[in-house]
Amino acid sequence: MSKFIISCFFFFFSLHSAVWADRVAIIGGGAAGVVSAWLLEQDHEVTLYESQDRLGGHANSIDVEVDGKKIVVEAGAEFFNQYAYPHFMRLLNFYKIAVKPFTLVTTYYDTDGSDLIILPPYHDGQVEWQSLTPSNLRKLMNMKVVLDVGHHVMEEKDSTLTLEVLADSIHITEVFKDTFLYPFLAAGWGVTSDEIRTFSAFSVLQYMVTSYDNSSNEWFEVETGLSSYITRMSRDLKNSRIHLNSHIANITFEQGAYVIEEDNGTRREFDHLVFATNAKIAAQLMKSLPEREALMKTLARVRYYDTQIAIHGDRRFMPPKEKDWRVANVRYDGVNSAMTIYKKWKSKTPVFKSWVTHDIRAPGDKGSQTPNHLYALIKYQHPYTDKAFFEAQKAAQAEQGQYNLWFAGMWMNDIGSHEDAIVSAIHIAERLAPNSARLHILQG
Repeated sequence: MSKFIISCFFFFFSLHSAVWADRVAIIGGGAAGVVSAWLLEQDHEVTLYESQDRLGGHANSIDVEVDGKKIVVEAGAEFFNQYAYPHFMRLLNFYKIAVKPFTLVTTYYDTDGSDLIILPPYHDGQVEWQSLTPSNLRKLMNMKVVLDVGHHVMEEKDSTLTLEVLADSIHITEVFKDTFLYPFLAAGWGVTSDEIRTFSAFSVLQYMVTSYDNSSNEWFEVETGLSSYITRMSRDLKNSRIHLNSHIANITFEQGAYVIEEDNGTRREFDHLVFATNAKIAAQLMKSLPEREALMKTLARVRYYDTQIAIHGDRRFMPPKEKDWRVANVRYDGVNSAMTIYKKWKSKTPVFKSWVTHDIRAPGDKGSQTPNHLYALIKYQHPYTDKAFFEAQKAAQAEQGQYNLWFAGMWMNDIGSHEDAIVSAIHIAERLAPNSARLHILQG
């Protein structure tokens, strides 16, 4: 009988210790880490570790001086809409951060000048007549087939189907796949046309389907820069310790507590540990946690690729004719593609944001691969949203909270957007701080 009582006690404690424990370590100061700290700190003693000298991660707004004044340019995450980003919109509304609506129109063009299409062909009461040529109408017909099938994929939430397998199973032409579908989608993810084929169709088609369903194609930007919400939240972290430029040397689990040792020798103990990093970094930091070896190996299989983004004023990375410039501009060299973002309303002198990981320029361009009039060059890592990505996501979700170990980040929910980073933090707070007033704000 006594053994039964003792076992019941420990079972009860394991269920409720998450609520009563008060020392929480969060590793990673991107959106997921900052939102996690914001949601948890009113109930727990939070320590946030960030390896960079700033918070925000992919929320990275920078100031650029143009025409004698400073304008805000997004060097990282940028666009969002009310359909796919409801929790993020609630957060912005709570802080009364102003957003600017705009129609997301895309120009897709061959760098040799042979072809161009503007999507959607009708928007804001305007017809893009160059999109209604016979060859472009064929593209639009093929695209409609993809979108119709994409709706089914979204409903089924089937993450196992690759884009290539899906494309090969439906009635679209090979020319359309090779010269438009693959390069068009690849540009949005910053990869090659061959690489995008291996991505989950569920992940790469979701933005297209969302835009198609949003008949106005209305998206938003934060007028003061996406990073402004990170700034506002960090000011409110009154009960959290924030360690910037922090480099974790080792993490162990000793006598029921996590011990974090920084490379400067500082050691601290915690009841809960939240990895708000990408899957690869989490796996690296879990190497001294033998209890989680199987999960660590699953996370380590997620592959990441480097992305390089240039903020600049070089027109070579835009369509040859200025009348064809739109918000998103995809240049295609016959094999691969890359994107340039342009917001005309920002400044009289154009400022561009171009993906320059791959050298995609006009055939006669004798200039540098790196844009001229360069303001900033930023590097990021993004995951291949393939089978390994979703396997890691499901494995981490299944073991969430075991041994008081938690995971947050874009990779922990759905397809890995900024919204998903925030949702991952909400999921942790629902178990560690279910009565949080801040949590209720984001839940709506």
